[in-house]
Amino acid sequence: MRAILAFILVFSSLSGFGSTFEWKNFSFGASSFTPSDWKSSAFLDGSWSPQIDLGSVAVRLGLGASALKDSADKRFLTSYYQAAIMLPVISLLSVEGSFGYRTFHRDEMGTHPEWGGGFLLRPGEAIDRIYICMSRYLIPDNTTSIFRVGISISF
Repeated sequence: MRAILAFILVFSSLSGFGSTFEWKNFSFGASSFTPSDWKSSAFLDGSWSPQIDLGSVAVRLGLGASALKDSADKRFLTSYYQAAIMLPVISLLSVEGSFGYRTFHRDEMGTHPEWGGGFLLRPGEAIDRIYICMSRYLIPDNTTSIFRVGISISF
């Protein structure tokens, strides 16, 4: 929690140096989990995603949650936090690279690192980004991927 508060403090202080800090960003979408040890499941995904635009690069934080179905079709909660770098490719199109951790709140599965990337359309104004991303979880003996599509809204 201290790291998250430090992140927000540093980025909000940078906003006075020609950068823009947007702390009222929220992402909503659909996630499809594809673990190797049980069948795939899809569910809604939501996160708070403050970001700072540094001109040619933007940095984003994600604090969110979603749910999975286990092999017995029983839902359980996952929560995650991640940091991402967004680089523009052409006018509205950007690419993103991310790293973070996801906690599986079931049967002591624990917290595991994840890395990912994707493509973003960044129209601006109220719709900050429309995204298609893929992440890979680094869980021992389980190759789990997640595919996300969604929209991020800035208030």
